[in-house]
Amino acid sequence: MSEPLPPLPAEPRVTVIVPSFNQGAYLDDAIQSVLKQDYTHVDVWVVDGGSRDGTLDVLRGYDSEPRVQWLSEPDRGYADAVNKGLERAEGHLVGIQSSDDFCAPGAIRQAVEQFRRHPDLALVSGTFWRVDHAGKPIEPYDALHDEQWLTVEQCARTADYPCQSACLFRADLARAVGGCDIDVDWVADHDLMVRIMAAGARQGARTLKLNRVWAYVRRHPGQRNQDRFKFKLAYVRAAEKYDRTMQNLFTPHQRRLILLQAYRGEYLFRTRQLGQGLRAWPSFARYARHQGFTEPPWRYLLELPWLLPLGVGRRAIQALGWRLAARGDRGTPAAAHPESARWFAREPTAACAKNSARETRPFAGACR
Repeated sequence: MSEPLPPLPAEPRVTVIVPSFNQGAYLDDAIQSVLKQDYTHVDVWVVDGGSRDGTLDVLRGYDSEPRVQWLSEPDRGYADAVNKGLERAEGHLVGIQSSDDFCAPGAIRQAVEQFRRHPDLALVSGTFWRVDHAGKPIEPYDALHDEQWLTVEQCARTADYPCQSACLFRADLARAVGGCDIDVDWVADHDLMVRIMAAGARQGARTLKLNRVWAYVRRHPGQRNQDRFKFKLAYVRAAEKYDRTMQNLFTPHQRRLILLQAYRGEYLFRTRQLGQGLRAWPSFARYARHQGFTEPPWRYLLELPWLLPLGVGRRAIQALGWRLAARGDRGTPAAAHPESARWFAREPTAACAKNSARETRPFAGACR
């Protein structure tokens, strides 16, 4: 294990980086949601990629606000913008706020309190509500637990990662792992969080995720993450990068689990979302080769039908898979495979129902 992380000051400074490109319609909401936080030691760095809409007019309106700094110049995308912000950030803790999203009231104070309570934190994450272009709620993020200490292995098994728009992390760790990787720009935030978790664990630092709404994430036609297939392919590139070049950061077990999740996500997207069927067999083959067919048989009975043409025994095979899953594998109760059950469940999880019931007024006091 490496040297432990140095302690943070009692009132750590927080810098929120806002990468921006042609999101002038939403940028003011993002900035105001940070400035209206009830934590004093916070500032904003907006890194714009040379927008051609009304973004510069919005930014010039903050020239007299000392807590807001900005630059606007051509860049190489989201990852490049975040790295420019990391180079300039003066905060001990850093958050990344998309220019079309906005923070929940009190989020930064609550996150800083966790760093005070747990000096060994590398990263703390909350959850978020998805909202439409006007900021009206659509649905909550499906948090699996009220409070959970995350590990890289656990995230790879459950796909329950920190939420980029709802987390704070140590600036020194983010710089130590090299910031965002431009080669995986579509998933640069996810990639950075995973590497911060892995690097922090090597220094005895932990990652905490709480079921508290700390951000509101918009869905609108102009957002960059509309093409989900590009995201799946970028996840695969990131996972393969860990396996090839980051043996000193990730253990062999971690690399294998992350690869499995990425390959599985790719072939399931190809079959279930794109309807590729037999054309998705190469994706499944990569997954199966790394997986080694060590899972319970019912898993394959649930997944293989998606690779078959429509109507070729799909319902019968899946019905057998569900029956085996209900009984458990070789006499083991199905509850012994909680992550597997969540992966294949078609009904909303209990955590989602609980979150929905609790957040009946998600925008009470929101910064708008």
